[in-house]
Amino acid sequence: MNHSFSPINEVVPFYKEQLNTALTSLQEKLEHAEKNQGECDKTVQHIKTQADHTEMQIKEEFKKLHQFLQDEEEASITALRKEEEQKSQMMKEKLEEINRQISALSDTIKDIEEKIDASDVSFLHSFNATMERVQSSQQDTQILLGPLINVTDHLKNLTFRVWKKMQELVQNTPVILDPNTANTYLILSDDLTSLRIQHIKTQAELTEQQIKKEFKKLHQFLQDEEEASITSLRKEEEQKSQMMKEKLEEMNG
Repeated sequence: MNHSFSPINEVVPFYKEQLNTALTSLQEKLEHAEKNQGECDKTVQHIKTQADHTEMQIKEEFKKLHQFLQDEEEASITALRKEEEQKSQMMKEKLEEINRQISALSDTIKDIEEKIDASDVSFLHSFNATMERVQSSQQDTQILLGPLINVTDHLKNLTFRVWKKMQELVQNTPVILDPNTANTYLILSDDLTSLRIQHIKTQAELTEQQIKKEFKKLHQFLQDEEEASITSLRKEEEQKSQMMKEKLEEMNG
């Protein structure tokens, strides 16, 4: 076999040049990988910062919604108590008038009884005046009772009116029952759609309980939505952080 040989001083520089070229390429790749590693580290931290900031924003938005519901609840109950006060005062005034009529009728009856028991002369002498008094007392003095608490206005589609966007939570009921058009002993269900076999204070107390119950549902809905939003956010944070860790491991490997 024929072999050709070259002097070492000629071969070594040639091979070193090849290795230097490869080394330069590897150094460039290392520099690029280290740069990517730094970017991944920054991205992981940025994902956490993003998630923390977004969670704060979610909580702030739900805080506004809770405050909105609290303000609406207070306004609803204030309106209810104002109506209770007004109508209770009306009934007190009517009761005073009825008491005055009862007192006047009692006096008239007592006077007539005394006239009947009087002597014949005295009876005849006062007969005409007595009859006029009797006829005057027999005039229709009926006092119509005032209206009860307008429960329909306070509870009618309450959650639908307060928070229309919560369609999945509330249901608009266009046909409802009015407790004031039925016997006062009849009581309606919370949603005013059914009837079961009461005075203004009791009505107001029951209506206040129903208002609070409806707003409690809304607060619970907001709490559930807030938790679901933050859970979704944290799940995305975990997934993307894991992706970045896997990329880092791949680079380090």
